[in-house]
Amino acid sequence: MKKIFFVIFFSIMLSNLSFSKTLDVGFYKLEVPNKFYLINWSNSSMNGQINICTEEFDNCFGIVDKKLKEVINRLENGESYENIEILKPLISLLNKQDSNCEELDNGMCKGTVQRFWSKLKSTLKKNNSGTIFNYMEANDIDTYLDTLNLEITIDELREMSNIELIDLTKEVRDQFTFGNKNYWAISDDLGIKVKNFKISKNSNGSIYSIIQGDVSYNLTGLQFNAKVSFYASEFNEKLFTFDGICLVNCSKFYNTFNQIVNNSFKNKTTTTTSTNTTSSTSTENDFIQQLKQLNELYKSGILTKEEFEKAKKKLLN
Repeated sequence: MKKIFFVIFFSIMLSNLSFSKTLDVGFYKLEVPNKFYLINWSNSSMNGQINICTEEFDNCFGIVDKKLKEVINRLENGESYENIEILKPLISLLNKQDSNCEELDNGMCKGTVQRFWSKLKSTLKKNNSGTIFNYMEANDIDTYLDTLNLEITIDELREMSNIELIDLTKEVRDQFTFGNKNYWAISDDLGIKVKNFKISKNSNGSIYSIIQGDVSYNLTGLQFNAKVSFYASEFNEKLFTFDGICLVNCSKFYNTFNQIVNNSFKNKTTTTTSTNTTSSTSTENDFIQQLKQLNELYKSGILTKEEFEKAKKKLLN
């Protein structure tokens, strides 16, 4: 009975970890966990306030949980922040006068900001929230690459071999971390402890880049932490990006992000590559993908070492 249960459990887990929702975002259809919903930032009146969809992007979408979508919809419909129950304690904290105000660079009191941040995290945690993803399509790849100061064109990237891309990854990582491979100092106050960085090619031949890490922001003695992931690739010679940030409930954040990327982008064919793929290559790619998913389940703690070894042996056989 235990063996049968494990086989059923393993089969379910390889079936995308309850990734039961598909969201249409333009070039692609994102396969995401059922708890997430789509927001079109391009058509949102809030974009002027949060400035997510800038002029270099054609399509901009947010992927948010149910509670955050409800709040955004109410704000879109003209409701005041003060009238939305979940926001009232947060607004109250910001409006509260601090008798011993230690003013920060932004003009706010240090104690107020500290209490607001603590309340925000507890509110997100209570509502099983804390993660937001964004998907965007750029109108020109090389213009976007210029903003990153990579000094390389997309055509040059496409011509590179896998070994050359590995060397480029090391070169770029050394460049933006100033030789410290594990930390990217974006500014004096903002930095990312880099967990994963890579420039490579998908199985369909498309160039992609991914960076993941723990971001920290220091504001006059206050430190704010989050986990971030960023993925960029191309479709029909056009660039798209997918990113995510997590403030609380982040134990499975990287794993969820990687699952969305693998399920939505990496195994999709594009017109920039050949479609004459043999069945043996397809089978090999499926096999490699299953091994990767199995390894991710083990690393995330969903599978024990014993379960991982049994499942891997079964897959290899």
